[in-house]
Amino acid sequence: LTLRLSFSPKRGTKLHKLKRRSGESATIFFVLSPFKTMDKRLSQVNRHLNKTEAQKYRTMDALEITSHGFRRARTRSLIQLGSLVVKAGLVETFQITLGDDLQRDPDTKEPIAALFKGFLVLNEIANSEETHMPLWVAQGLTALAKDKEKKN
Repeated sequence: LTLRLSFSPKRGTKLHKLKRRSGESATIFFVLSPFKTMDKRLSQVNRHLNKTEAQKYRTMDALEITSHGFRRARTRSLIQLGSLVVKAGLVETFQITLGDDLQRDPDTKEPIAALFKGFLVLNEIANSEETHMPLWVAQGLTALAKDKEKKN
């Protein structure tokens, strides 16, 4: 018994040609496993992911930023944003105790939800056409200067 494999014109179908002891030929069709198709697609996605990640690292190298440096810069920005929340008096307004675990402490769930809603409303206002951002900038700079004078 000899087995010869060839591909048919239909995509995903395999032709198996068998030769019997008597000399007769038999052709059997088998559909390729759907796993082969998924495996091929997974390989394509992995190649794309690797290419994108390589591009990210090339960009970071060009900007002379390491992933560690990027994380440090991001953390610094988040800390600075947190200090703005404190300076604006939102911690006292929403009765949030510094040092509490804001995600796990059940007592902080409601104040955090209210603060988050306030941020969402602020975002809506800032993105509306009625907002004059240069005015906000001027007023914010004035408020920051007053806060600095209080400390001195």
